[in-house]
Amino acid sequence: MFDFLEEVQLSLPGTLDKGGEQPTISPASTRAVSHLIQLANEIRTALQVPGGQTHPDRPALLLDRLDAIISVDEVSRIIHVQAGVTLGMVEERANANGWTLGVPMGLHGEQVGAWLARGAPGRADKANDPVVQTVAGLEMVLPSGAELSIRPAPRRAVGPDLIRAAIGARGRLGVIVGAHLVANAKLAESLFAFSFPDTRAANRALAWIRGRGVRPLRTATHGNELQLVLQVEGPRYQAAAKVMKRVILENGGTEIADQPEIDVSQVPVPTRGEVFDRLAEELDPNGMLQP
Repeated sequence: MFDFLEEVQLSLPGTLDKGGEQPTISPASTRAVSHLIQLANEIRTALQVPGGQTHPDRPALLLDRLDAIISVDEVSRIIHVQAGVTLGMVEERANANGWTLGVPMGLHGEQVGAWLARGAPGRADKANDPVVQTVAGLEMVLPSGAELSIRPAPRRAVGPDLIRAAIGARGRLGVIVGAHLVANAKLAESLFAFSFPDTRAANRALAWIRGRGVRPLRTATHGNELQLVLQVEGPRYQAAAKVMKRVILENGGTEIADQPEIDVSQVPVPTRGEVFDRLAEELDPNGMLQP
């Protein structure tokens, strides 16, 4: 590691901090992130990347200096940000236009890049609304150091979805350095919480609620508890609430009053399959970004 850190000091001056228990490197541009990862490959030094697992024996890549909100498209409600921007900063900018990301407040201190690498916990779930979109475009630095930009474009029903592959990859396919986030109109919402005899009953009730056409803004389960957040404006609210409560009763659930929203900040990232593993090995044969 010593040779690598020495090279970082020479070629990326001002980015290395060895004052703590773990060396940290804070590049100020996508090009600098690219150069850093190329160095890691040349000297065979694995990195701890944003959204990945903690490795005290590796230098940690920090994106704190990539903290700009680049642009706001008021027609499509797309906010283009660098990965070091916090979700709270994006939400504040969205609120100024009457929009929201719809992410729980407990996540507002997390940086966009790390949040996406961890699977974007707390975002709108496609299981609740199949047409929902959180990320319209992405910028990454691949494990080779190559820069990749996926610009916003109409979604396709077929073909590889690189954005979806990168979200939740914990940096294995590359370091996320920027994103085009999709905001939605800010509407009043209401939290409902229910308790069930067991976890199976809670999951069954959620499946039936979705199956009967109710589209929650967010859902979360914790053991035998189920929470749903519904939009309370518009003509569909009363009908949705009625259907939801009927399904809850049919599955033995009871409502819990004054329940705080479940903290989703530490939701485990789902495991990936063999196709993902093969892609990761092809992109990162040296294991420089291995979680």
